[in-house]
Amino acid sequence: MTRRLLLLPLLAACVSMRPAGWEVDVDANVAVAHCPDCGAAVPVDGARCEECGAGYRIEPKTITCPHCAGSKLEPLPPVCVACEDTGHCAICEGAGTFEGKSCPECEGAGTCPDCSVADPAKAPVRAACPHCLGTGEIKLGSPAR
Repeated sequence: MTRRLLLLPLLAACVSMRPAGWEVDVDANVAVAHCPDCGAAVPVDGARCEECGAGYRIEPKTITCPHCAGSKLEPLPPVCVACEDTGHCAICEGAGTFEGKSCPECEGAGTCPDCSVADPAKAPVRAACPHCLGTGEIKLGSPAR
């Protein structure tokens, strides 16, 4: 009987350990675990919050990769700065001529010589996302790969 009474508080402490919450900062590409009682950031390899002393446990969670948005591929580059993704030459505005002569920038084609909007052959080859290694998912609270 005495042994059971001694184990009861220990068992109650284990049961009261609630899972930590996760906060994902997409811009910083960081996920932070938070204490379920006070909300302070807690280490994933810890068991007690340094701020309030509450016990917590880390439950692994799988989220969509914020870098590739689950596409599994490296995101497309930003908008073409030369033509702002119109596909037209920025000098002749797509006319092919500039000051009565063939445009020196696009050589009379009227298309942007710098981007893949005007020429799909210039589109970058998209590799597997380096953040999720092409899986489209990030596993939080799991050992690093």
